Amino acid sequence: MSEELIPVFDGNTFICNVEASYNLDNEEEIYVPGAHAGLTRLPDGRYIFMVLSMYSEDYSWGDVVTPAEALFLVYDSNHEELLQQEEFKDLLFQVRNTLLVPRPGQRLPGYLIH
Repeated sequence: MSEELIPVFDGNTFICNVEASYNLDNEEEIYVPGAHAGLTRLPDGRYIFMVLSMYSEDYSWGDVVTPAEALFLVYDSNHEELLQQEEFKDLLFQVRNTLLVPRPGQRLPGYLIH
């Protein structure tokens, strides 16, 4: 059986094809209704969110997402174990260094608290 390749886009620009991944699904439910979902990382470091249609390969695609979006997808799908995999092990570190994320014991300035 050959691997399923899906097209990846950055906005409207085609970048490459990547091997399909279903790592955001779980046994109880799928992450995207009518499709499987996955997350991967390109060799250049960009993260790819992919949607894989259950009905037609023509409706499967991948899109470049920011590290913060990738981290959200990991947590939102309840797949924190992905952060232990080689391709995602520095994701939390990348996001923490680009966003204002308080560390344990650190307080946010009052104007940032709603």
